[in-house]
Amino acid sequence: PDHIVAVDGDHGRIDSFEFRSDALDSTRRIRVYLPAGYARNAERYPVLYFFHGQGMSAQDMVLAGLALWGPMNESADDEKLLAGETDFQRAIIIWVDGECKEGDCWTGNFYADFEGQPQDDRRYEQAFFELMNLVDERYRTKTPELVKLNEL
Repeated sequence: PDHIVAVDGDHGRIDSFEFRSDALDSTRRIRVYLPAGYARNAERYPVLYFFHGQGMSAQDMVLAGLALWGPMNESADDEKLLAGETDFQRAIIIWVDGECKEGDCWTGNFYADFEGQPQDDRRYEQAFFELMNLVDERYRTKTPELVKLNEL
């Protein structure tokens, strides 16, 4: 079941949940940061997926991702700051668990399928798409937009 592992008042919260991947035939623990205001509004948010390096886990990346926490809660404008607004786009942050468990991989996965390789039943890329679909179902995610370069 879902549960909150940390709460930080109006500054957002970190959730944790178990994700069952059919592609990997295993269960993984996923960490999720929900930005300030998420529980109080109906706004949709972009999603940032953090992928850890070989030999790490999703938990190892939480502190690195929280480096964005400050900017998502700050403003150079005092009036905006007092109103709880920010100069930075608030986002949902997902820490993906792609760790190769013992007997799971013959080498690091780099979030790719192992097709044509030893243990080619390992489908890390497919598992990521499963996770993206689950995140879109579970949270108020914002649909990606294409922006023309000349409009920036």
